[in-house]
Amino acid sequence: MNLGYNLIINGYSAFLGAMLLIESFRYVDRNTTNHKLYKALIFTALVLLISDTLGRLDGRPDTVFPILNKTGNLILYIVNQLVPAFWLLYVGAQIYTDKKDLNKLGYIIIAVFVVNIALVIVTQFTGFYYYIDENNIYHRGRYNYVAYLLAAVPLIAAAAIAIYNRKNLEKKQFMALMLFPALPIACYIIQAFVYGLSLTTFGITIGLLIVYSDIQNRAIFTDYLTGVYNRMRLEIFLKEKVAYATPSKSFSAIMLDINNFKAINDKYGHDAGDEILKRAAKALRNCISRDDFLARFGGDEFVIVLDAATDNQLKNRVDSIVDCLTYYNSKAEERYQIEFSMGYKVYDAKAKLSVSDFERELDLLMYAHKQEMKKKAAETADNTPFN
Repeated sequence: MNLGYNLIINGYSAFLGAMLLIESFRYVDRNTTNHKLYKALIFTALVLLISDTLGRLDGRPDTVFPILNKTGNLILYIVNQLVPAFWLLYVGAQIYTDKKDLNKLGYIIIAVFVVNIALVIVTQFTGFYYYIDENNIYHRGRYNYVAYLLAAVPLIAAAAIAIYNRKNLEKKQFMALMLFPALPIACYIIQAFVYGLSLTTFGITIGLLIVYSDIQNRAIFTDYLTGVYNRMRLEIFLKEKVAYATPSKSFSAIMLDINNFKAINDKYGHDAGDEILKRAAKALRNCISRDDFLARFGGDEFVIVLDAATDNQLKNRVDSIVDCLTYYNSKAEERYQIEFSMGYKVYDAKAKLSVSDFERELDLLMYAHKQEMKKKAAETADNTPFN
């Protein structure tokens, strides 16, 4: 592919990257680790695009082209490892809450980066990755594929981490995390077989667009504190479920309220209240399947929407969630346990209840369960207050 076509592809990619970078400064949470890593990804991709363009200025040895060509390729083969590195950290930041876990990923990145830097230096004397002849023509070295393999290591590691932790990720978020590495890897393979084709940086830019779409979606529909879906997304989802529900194919929902939340909040402060909300969301995520829908309804209330279409199926799922929460509390080393009052019901498609009416029924059932738990607590002389 000639220089003109590559310039068009790189120019278009650079335009998209610049727009994403400008847009990134508008984020409300721009000081978070996630956002900083995303900006680093965009900035690195732009540097890649510039160096890739310079590295394609072949020929004309009697002009400034040789300097630009050598500089572009040198930067390209160094920075080429930074995009996968930042991506691995970005995926880790989506999953790990402990910075120690995130720091562990740094060992993989440092190891790959050090090896690559050494090989880039060796390349300048041996042509390991590439060489530029006396006519200022770029040639792939015998071991050029090693650069692609090294770049693939962090991408594969990131994909493996996302797959292993997919239960803790929303479906769209998981798909975005999987699509980003898939595009550059596919472009790496194509570019390896089609000499002169500039495609990898374009794949990276499209991947960044996908990630941007996911960021926007989560910014609108995700509860900032707990990381689960918010009330707005719940209402949209329930309207869709109600619209497509039939007597033979319905759905169920569970409304949950954290017991003793007000007492914990009053005794230990709002920070403790926020922490228990985060723990509650994490516990519920671990106790439902990937096909279930979890949202924070408001305050200390959550809603789970699942595809259980009969009372028996729903009861089995509820029992499973209760058992899971009991196990979670037995393993948690915290000063207070997470317990819920629950109201659950299969949506009656024949009755054609509106979303608000269905939510009202769930709320009444949850309240009845809370009163029942209060009564049992009083009978067993348990003075723990219920709120």
